[in-house]
Amino acid sequence: MIYFTNQIKVVLESGDEKQVKQLRDQIIEFIDSPNAFYRDKKSEAQKLLTNLENPQKSIPTSNSNYFPQKVVILIVLLILVVGIAMVIVKRKKKVRKK
Repeated sequence: MIYFTNQIKVVLESGDEKQVKQLRDQIIEFIDSPNAFYRDKKSEAQKLLTNLENPQKSIPTSNSNYFPQKVVILIVLLILVVGIAMVIVKRKKKVRKK
C-alpha cells in the first residue's frame, strides 16, 4: 500500500494523465486479484483509488504544520542558559555590594 500511496503523490504532482490511468489500472488489478493478502487490503486500495480519481480529496501532507523539534529544543535550552546566567550575574552583584 505504501507503494501505491507514494505513486499517487508522484503521479498527481506530475499531472500526467497517462500515468494516472496506468496507476488506476494497477490499483484496480490489485483490488480484483484473488490473492488472499490482497483481499485483506482491498478496502485500503479502494480508498487510494478514490484519492487518485479525486485529487482534491487526496491524502494531506503532514509536513504543512510541522515545526522541527530540534529548533524548539535549541530555543528552550538557549532561554534556560540565558536565565541561569542572569541569576548568577545578579548573585555576584549582590555579593560585591556587601
